[in-house]
Amino acid sequence: MRSLETIGRCRLRERADIAVLVVAVAVTGSTFAAEPRALYSEPHRPQLHFSPAEHWMNDPNGPIWVDGIYHLFFQYHPHSTVWGPMHWGHATSRDLLHWTEQQIAIAPTRDGMAFSGSVVLDRHNTSGFGSMRRPAMVAIFTTHDERAKQAGKMGFETQSLAFSTDGGSRWQVYDGNPVLRQPDSQDFRDPFVFWHDDTARWVGILTAGEHLQIHSSADLKSWKHESDLVLPRSAGAGVWECPGLVRLGRSADSRRRWLLLASVVDGGPNGGSATRYFLGKFDGHRFVPDAMSRTTPRWVDWGRDNYAGTLWANLPADDDRTLFIGWMSNWRYAQQLPTERWRSAMTLPRELRVARDERGDVLASSPIRELATLRRRTQPIATARIAGTRNLSAEAGVRGGLYDLELRVRARAAASFTLRFENGSGESLRLLVDREQRRYVLDRARTGNVGFSPGFADRQIAPMAQETDTSFSLRVLLDHSAAEFFLDGGRTVLTTVFFPTTPLDSVHLDAQVGVVLERGSISELASIWRDAARRAD
Repeated sequence: MRSLETIGRCRLRERADIAVLVVAVAVTGSTFAAEPRALYSEPHRPQLHFSPAEHWMNDPNGPIWVDGIYHLFFQYHPHSTVWGPMHWGHATSRDLLHWTEQQIAIAPTRDGMAFSGSVVLDRHNTSGFGSMRRPAMVAIFTTHDERAKQAGKMGFETQSLAFSTDGGSRWQVYDGNPVLRQPDSQDFRDPFVFWHDDTARWVGILTAGEHLQIHSSADLKSWKHESDLVLPRSAGAGVWECPGLVRLGRSADSRRRWLLLASVVDGGPNGGSATRYFLGKFDGHRFVPDAMSRTTPRWVDWGRDNYAGTLWANLPADDDRTLFIGWMSNWRYAQQLPTERWRSAMTLPRELRVARDERGDVLASSPIRELATLRRRTQPIATARIAGTRNLSAEAGVRGGLYDLELRVRARAAASFTLRFENGSGESLRLLVDREQRRYVLDRARTGNVGFSPGFADRQIAPMAQETDTSFSLRVLLDHSAAEFFLDGGRTVLTTVFFPTTPLDSVHLDAQVGVVLERGSISELASIWRDAARRAD
């Protein structure tokens, strides 16, 4: 969670009682709501990705599964569309796709704002907040005292607890806060906490300026410092933020890898915010990154719009996945995005796994399997040699601009080919597959409104992770104002937002002689919000 030095003036507004359909947000006991058909059909509103009904959102916090419900918490300012006094917003889902906003979980206290953190289910009742029969959900979050910071004091960020014993509906702030402080620090935040089976205790990893710290606890209230972790940095990266630590998968494989996530406000591969990852070993006390993690920057996402990514907790026993979600924006322009009542969305949840490339073990991502339930219809794309342009969406007879596109393309003679998403006004988003330089180039310069922030239209470049440069797998999830590209079997990912005058509803493949479309499919997807409105009727 970033504390901006310059914060836009909060635009306080009168709240009117509006009939509730599905989406409702309760703010400190005073409920206001909005009709989904009105709020979720505005220009640029994502139809596949979660966004709050109104106002500002940034980092995802404490995603967790409890009793059949997926909970997503997030940094939220309920009175403005720019960053301000941070609350924990809250939304729930049964399928990771359709979300219902709940009342605010944690509001600022006299000790400060509620910055980022995580949520655990205290099954053993180590905290005493619940019981063995009814375990408490416990949030571990940073309390940020902005007045102390502005006064030049140190130690203005401390770690606090809040808990819920009714499945996350109501939250109580712990009277004994803070539970962890560091008086001589100024960037001490974003605790990610999990139960470590091998040592039978809680482990927390959090940022401490330009390095990370690992702590342990028996009861979530008293913490012991275990180790410091100094990670290799990128130029201009600043402090670390929003770390996460998880063992990938639950198999008995002795090579099970630990994954460490850490975000940087600046210093991303294409400018601004981004999330790095490190593979390595963890023994309950120290994390040791592998050799490649120490020498080569590796990014969860090479696109400019995936930051502060975090990991789902407490997945059911029969779900072996590692699930990830990120904030789909960038601090360089997040507060200037051309939306009115709401600002920013989350990525789709993703499944993470270890894969291989020519350099060794790498992280790979794929869209969650639940996405298949949004498919209205799927049309195969015929095999063909490409010489010029093919309009894939028209040939498949799909429309609307909400697509799940999968292609396998062979290019032996051609130096490059381009995947182009376009609307009737000629606005387009383009992905160049550049075989000569072994890279992908994502161009949003012609997507419509790009002038609201300097550099927004700059190209985004990612290296190819695959061993061959003749056969390419491409999967693209296209929304009305966002796209997620899963390339090289998910080993290269690019996420971007854009703001066209109308959705980019046609899909084209542009190539010279020497490109063969081996196979493919395009699925027309249903809006998660329109579907929610229909169900409410």
